[in-house]
Amino acid sequence: MIQYIEITPKMMWLVDKPGWMVYFIPSTYNLLSRIASVFMFTLVIFFSAGSVTLIISISKYISQMSSTSSRSHVVHTIALRNLILQFIIFSLFLSLPTLIIVTPLLFALDSGTTFFQISESILCSHGLANSIVTIAFNSNFKRAITEHFLWNSLAGIQNSRAGKRQSIIGINQHRPSISLY
Repeated sequence: MIQYIEITPKMMWLVDKPGWMVYFIPSTYNLLSRIASVFMFTLVIFFSAGSVTLIISISKYISQMSSTSSRSHVVHTIALRNLILQFIIFSLFLSLPTLIIVTPLLFALDSGTTFFQISESILCSHGLANSIVTIAFNSNFKRAITEHFLWNSLAGIQNSRAGKRQSIIGINQHRPSISLY
């Protein structure tokens, strides 16, 4: 019985064994691996920059809020800490599984960059999806986001109905308190 195995530096000891036929698949840098590497690079840079920008803007917003109560300041600090932890978890989902799972497989299989890029994109999307779902189901974030968009849309409607005669200060004095919860 002849068994086939791909030739790699770690599998060279099998060349001399009887019953084994060794084959070689050249690991060229083809179009699929180029597309995967560009996609992976763009995805990681885009979401990392977005996460850092979000953390910085929220921290600036929290530091400017000096007239809030101590309870609301604590809630905002907890929200910022949760965002930072989500970014750290996202970064760990990019680095640790790659070092622990994917890199030994690459050395054992020597299959080129396509396998690495596909595995890395799956791991990246899993960590990103986990972070998005955690943030999306947090009621404080949900309430803050819906109130922000609801307030902006109501302010635009009131401004267009008044023929742009009403000032922004007038709209802010009569802020509607519509609750979706």
